[in-house]
Amino acid sequence: MGILRPYSLRSRLSLTESAKRRVDMLEFLFESSIAMSLFLQSLGEGVLKVFEYISLLGTEDFYFLVMPGLFWSVDAVLGLRVGVVLMYTVTANTLLKWAFHLPRPYWIDTRVRGLVAESTFGAPSGHSQFNASIYGLIAHALRRRWVWVLAIVLVFLISFSRIVLGVHFYLDVLLGWAFGILVLWSFLRWEKPVLEWLKGRSLQANIILLLVFSIVLLAFGAGILGFQERIGIPEEWVSNALLSQPEEVIDPLKLDDLITSVGTFFGFAAAALWLYGRGGYSAAGPNWQRGLRFVIGMLGVLVLWQGLGIIFPRNADLISYMLRFVRYALVGLWIAGGAPWLFLRFGLAKPSE
Repeated sequence: MGILRPYSLRSRLSLTESAKRRVDMLEFLFESSIAMSLFLQSLGEGVLKVFEYISLLGTEDFYFLVMPGLFWSVDAVLGLRVGVVLMYTVTANTLLKWAFHLPRPYWIDTRVRGLVAESTFGAPSGHSQFNASIYGLIAHALRRRWVWVLAIVLVFLISFSRIVLGVHFYLDVLLGWAFGILVLWSFLRWEKPVLEWLKGRSLQANIILLLVFSIVLLAFGAGILGFQERIGIPEEWVSNALLSQPEEVIDPLKLDDLITSVGTFFGFAAAALWLYGRGGYSAAGPNWQRGLRFVIGMLGVLVLWQGLGIIFPRNADLISYMLRFVRYALVGLWIAGGAPWLFLRFGLAKPSE
């Protein structure tokens, strides 16, 4: 029996011959990728541990910690651009995962060890997509050959680590690279026209537009989820995943991740528009100032991110979703508005030149 036979397409729908051929091709890609993961996982625990650490460099949490430091203490303009691209690519990846509705290797083959817990769908790979977008943007901004080489090596190693760890097929990785590059291209193509368009409007109008845009994105995502919930999740995926990660019940059909990225984007973008309407912000300064800014700023992030996370409910209902949006919007507001204002107010930073 093929690895996708328990999946809803063949078990619940009468497929045409062409559709069956496409499913057969997908099964071939999955089976060949599983063989690759099994070989890589046989190389020993030391190799696996190295790739576990490499994989950490591509997580959303890693970027949400590094991006504010880049903005506050290294290069404010690049930090803002990285922040926008990060939330753009994370949001796109969440929607694409729901649309593709494909499993991870350890969900469908118990021989594969899922060495990290993953609750979302597999394709496209978030690690591959995020890194292609973010490191691609940094390399494009710095325009140094060695930065491009380093970016390509990091993107490859982080993406490859996901195959080693049993959480992605190589198809997921290839799709992640493709969509990551598409996100980067579209950002570079539309960045200046959108900024010019926003400059011609008042802050209040822009914030209203951002809020409407955020609501539309969330409604669109909820619509995709509503459709995918009719298909459901095969029980075999759930039970197989639990064999590798007994503490993590997979739940890929939840709105939380989209609310996180959209809420952060709303707060971050609104605060950035406000900040640069008041003279902007420069990350220049002596090292002690840069370090102090990072410490103070991250304390604020942790209070809002983790503190409110303890207080606010995390249920699957409208009130919990609204409070989650507020929580992450406040994180974005603090990163791009509250913290820079505090630094400027107490002489730890200066406005843009």
